[in-house]
Amino acid sequence: MMQTKEPLNVLLGQQAEQMSITATWTLIDLNTGHRISERGDAPTPSDTFDSLFWYVALAYAGYLGEIDLRQYCTLESRHRQDGHRGVIGCMSEGLRLQLGDFLAQTVITGDPAAFAVAKEAIELQGVSSTQLIDHFLQEFGGGPIEGRAHLSHGGLTGVVLGSTCTDEVVNLLKHLVDGPTSTSSKSIPREVAERCLQVFGSVHKGGGLGRGLPGYGPFITKVAHVARGGSGNNVQVRNDGAIFYQNGSPRIVLGVSITGIPEWQGTVPGVAVAEDFMMRASQIAWRSLTES
Repeated sequence: MMQTKEPLNVLLGQQAEQMSITATWTLIDLNTGHRISERGDAPTPSDTFDSLFWYVALAYAGYLGEIDLRQYCTLESRHRQDGHRGVIGCMSEGLRLQLGDFLAQTVITGDPAAFAVAKEAIELQGVSSTQLIDHFLQEFGGGPIEGRAHLSHGGLTGVVLGSTCTDEVVNLLKHLVDGPTSTSSKSIPREVAERCLQVFGSVHKGGGLGRGLPGYGPFITKVAHVARGGSGNNVQVRNDGAIFYQNGSPRIVLGVSITGIPEWQGTVPGVAVAEDFMMRASQIAWRSLTES
């Protein structure tokens, strides 16, 4: 018997083919629990997508008492190796915030100085970020760091995940959605999930999955992270994971990864085509599930 392909997968596949995009994706309709995936278990370069795992894993470690997120840290000149970039990087030297606040800025703004402060503070507590993330991935992710296809180097976190997949990213976001209401001992604790969703809901990015939705911003979408695989037109990878909200409640979880992006696609920068696909994918998912 011929298997009928998911209509939404067909629409997304047609869009990818039309735009000559190599993409994988995973989606969960939170109203029904229905899940679709197109090569969602295929390893894809994590790039700086490790920031998503880094933040949630360290928030969880703080909850367990393995690190102290209330410790005060001071922004100093050595934390500005990338120059005066980002919100934190442009602030006055001597700025004092709790580690948890610097950590939040690594997600909200992707600030290089915030990463530098957070990495140093965690190391000074005698803790390995890599070990904390590894333990977290074994409990809530797709398995330990060891054994993953090492398709990319570590991002600003300094932790080399190497690869992830859209299934893993969407599963993690689903854990966060379930956390505030779950009674399971195997769920992410309510306090951690609510904090993560608050931080992710503060992310404002010019591109990514949420850009094509009505009222784009924290009012409808909570974007987990927009990972960059390079700079300018030389980028070869685009990853994004998002929770789309409808009427204040989580409605859709979507993860998309695009690889093999050329510098130019005809007369258009390849990265612009990839971003356009991200936008169209979110529109297709939103309209298919909320307007039908």
